[in-house]
Amino acid sequence: MKRILILAAALFTACTAFAQSEYNLQRRSLFEVLPVYSSDIVFLGNSITDGCEWAELFNNRHVKNRGISGDRSGWLLDRLDPIVGGHPKKLFLMIGVNDLAAGVSPDEIVANVARLIDRFQSESRWTKIYVQSILPVNGESFAKFRNHYEHGRQIVPLNKRLEALCDRLHGDFCRRAEGTESAVLFESTMRGGMMFGFTGNYIRVKAPYERAFINRICRVRLGAMDGTHDLAGEIVRDNGETERL
Repeated sequence: MKRILILAAALFTACTAFAQSEYNLQRRSLFEVLPVYSSDIVFLGNSITDGCEWAELFNNRHVKNRGISGDRSGWLLDRLDPIVGGHPKKLFLMIGVNDLAAGVSPDEIVANVARLIDRFQSESRWTKIYVQSILPVNGESFAKFRNHYEHGRQIVPLNKRLEALCDRLHGDFCRRAEGTESAVLFESTMRGGMMFGFTGNYIRVKAPYERAFINRICRVRLGAMDGTHDLAGEIVRDNGETERL
């Protein structure tokens, strides 16, 4: 019986080592009552995000820190409600290194990031999402983060997978806009004889350079997407006709 109790205690200790900490739960409860607004820029992630005073660093009161030390991609999905509900202007995400240290597979990490992006695209489609690379780790002699260093070789391949995921999802997002109409503000920069502008949800539209449309918000019918995810544009006239730029 004594051996069984010792074994049970050991298993409990091992499980709690990989469970959400009291600090994690306290931060989550705090973030549930702190507001997020549509003008805000949210930094979301683990200790690398948590440990910086981003609003002071950028001297911007609209920057909100929603990092929690030790957080993982799966846990993060469970605390998105207050952020998605606030429809922030931008979201900067860095997550995954603690997952690797805990033995979570790269497949699961990529799937969780995809779920996060999908939720924002469904419920807060005006939020521009920046998925940041997982930072490398070093210092193998530091015993405290031994699991991080042991899984460090997985970081570069995982970053490449996250990049491929973002490229695919962005392409899918832009492709869904083909054949629709949107307001586009064309910029003054000309590259290769083309001018470029953005819709309100950050889809880039390209067209042959025409000075009359520079720095103007135009109603544009969005055409086919090219290999760089740029959509061709046609100006919509007041009479409903279009003019291919």
